[in-house]
Amino acid sequence: MIESGKEFIMENVLSLRKKMTQKELDNQLEKIGEEFLQNNGATQAG
Repeated sequence: MIESGKEFIMENVLSLRKKMTQKELDNQLEKIGEEFLQNNGATQAG
């Protein structure tokens, strides 16, 4: 069912569209994770 006049909020959504090798993908995801932790004052456990 399609509704109009409603608000749709999405949080914690990440989109990355790019051709990459597996190694490049791993590096990019690690970089994104590190930036997320730094920006949110969180620490990594494990």
